[in-house]
Amino acid sequence: EPALPWTVADAYLRRLGISSPTLDLGGLTALHRQHLRQVPFHNLALLGCEGRDPGLPDIVAVAEDNARGVGGTCHLLTPPFVALLQSVGFDAWLAAADINERGDHFVGIVRINGAHYLTDVGNGHPYDRPWPIDGADHASCTFGWDFRFQPEGGQDGRTHTLLRRLPG
Repeated sequence: EPALPWTVADAYLRRLGISSPTLDLGGLTALHRQHLRQVPFHNLALLGCEGRDPGLPDIVAVAEDNARGVGGTCHLLTPPFVALLQSVGFDAWLAAADINERGDHFVGIVRINGAHYLTDVGNGHPYDRPWPIDGADHASCTFGWDFRFQPEGGQDGRTHTLLRRLPG
């Protein structure tokens, strides 16, 4: 059974302007970039909760909101995006990440032809493409900001750090 009902996935894809994504890195990159352009990041839900945990809403309801362009923070953007990826056929899952505290952020991991990529459409400081997370460091410049994604030792050898350098 798909992660999202097809009517919701189809509306989401229409919001992104992509009717039939290819199940390769080009297709993932197109979905990632269009999501950044069409479904805004904002922290209004967190501000409205005044420090209370907003909880995790129903995935289909949030995907419907994203299909209408509502947006939000990582907990309102990344889980439905990963569900959309699963619905169209990508091998994708959620992973915990850290911004201010351990496990306070969501990212998506996608496996394509044995390679793993991190996609993060719910970041207030976005980068415009999925990051390869197998192997060496990777760097890019997005929206005038320099990013470097590097593997770390970690207990499982699969920990990574994303470094960001702002202009000036």
